[in-house]
Amino acid sequence: MSALPMVLILSTVPVFPDFSVQQERPQPKLIDGGKFQQEINGRMSVRWSNATLRDVIARIVTQQGFAMVRDRRLNPDRQIQVNSTQDTARVVLEKIARSAEGRSVIVGSTIYLGPQAPADKLRTLIALRRDELSRMTNLARDRQRLLRRQQIVHWQDLDRPVDLLGVVAAKAGLRIDGLERVPHDLWTGGTFLAEDAAAALSLILIQFDLTFQWRDAATAIEIVPVPDEVLITDSHRPNRQSPIQAFRQVQKAFPELDVRLEAGKIEFAGTKEQHEAVEALLRPKFKKRVANQPGGLEIVRLSLRVVGVPAISLIRDLEKRYKLHFIYDREELKRGGVDLEQKVDIDVKTVTLDKYLNAIFAPIGAQAVREGHQVTVSAADP
Repeated sequence: MSALPMVLILSTVPVFPDFSVQQERPQPKLIDGGKFQQEINGRMSVRWSNATLRDVIARIVTQQGFAMVRDRRLNPDRQIQVNSTQDTARVVLEKIARSAEGRSVIVGSTIYLGPQAPADKLRTLIALRRDELSRMTNLARDRQRLLRRQQIVHWQDLDRPVDLLGVVAAKAGLRIDGLERVPHDLWTGGTFLAEDAAAALSLILIQFDLTFQWRDAATAIEIVPVPDEVLITDSHRPNRQSPIQAFRQVQKAFPELDVRLEAGKIEFAGTKEQHEAVEALLRPKFKKRVANQPGGLEIVRLSLRVVGVPAISLIRDLEKRYKLHFIYDREELKRGGVDLEQKVDIDVKTVTLDKYLNAIFAPIGAQAVREGHQVTVSAADP
C-alpha cells in the first residue's frame, strides 16, 4: 500500500464549473496491474461536498491514475457528498457510486460506475464470453492471442459508441453484426483499460443493456440484448472440510443460492462475484508465517481476496484458524448501524492480523481492538 493516504478535496465550488467540448483530449496516464491493486487497497482520504460526479471522476483519473467508466445512464451533474478519512480507495469508490445511485465494479484495472442492475451482470457477462472462447479448441494460437490482448480504449468528446466498438473490433480482427442495435449517442471523452476484447466490448455494450455472441470461429461477433438472467454454473471442491460440512457452510453463508452437493463438490448457478465468494470461503488462500516462532500472532501475515462474503463468516474463520475470541453485543452493534451479516469485499496482500481485521470491519462501520487472542468489536466512532 501507499506510504501515505491520498487526500482529495472538492469544495462546494465545482472544479469544472462548465462542461466544455474538447476535440483533442490527451490520453491520461493510468495505472494497472500490481500498481493498481496496491492503490485500490490503499487508504484514500476525501472530502467532497456538492461536487458533480463529472468533477469527482476527472479528479480521481488525474490525481490517482485510475481508469474510470461512467455509465451513460448516471447523471454526470449529480451532486456527490462523500467524506471519508479511513476507508480504502475501493470503499470510497463504492460510496461515490452509491451517492450517484449506482454501484462500482472493478473490471481488471478499470472502475465501472453504473446502475445496479447492469453492474451486477457486467463481470459475469465478461466471464461467460471468456469461457466460451476458451472452449473453442480449434482456434489458432495467434487468433486466441489477438482476442486476449490488452486494449487501451480512448475517445474524444462527442465520439459515438458505435465508432468505439468499431475501433475495438478492428484491433481484435472482428467483424460486427447487429451494430444497428446500438442507439445513436454522443459520449463525453474518456479512457479505460481492458484486459482483452471481451472486456473492452462489454464495458461499452453494457451501457445499452447489450452483450455479444461469438460468430464464425470468433472472427465475428453479433450484438444481442443482455438476458434477464445472467449466471454461471460451476462447482467448487472443499479444501479442509468434508463435503457435507462445506455444503452446510455455504448454505448458511449464502441462503440466496440454490446450492447442490454433486460428487463431493458444491455446485450452483450464480454470478461471477458469488462464485468468487464461495471459492474464497471454501478455499481461503491465507499466507501464514507463524511456525512456532517468538512473537505469536504479531508475525502472522495474511493475503486474501474475497468479494461478497458475510463479515461473520470471516470472523468464524479467524476463530477457528487462530483461536481468536471475539467479544461483541449484536444488539448494541445494530443500534450503531453495524450488521455482521453484511457482505464485504477484501483484497489484501501480506498484511498484519490487525490490518486484516480493519479490512473486515471498516466497510461495515465497525472497529476491532485486539489484545492478544481477544478481539473487542464495537461500532466505529462517528
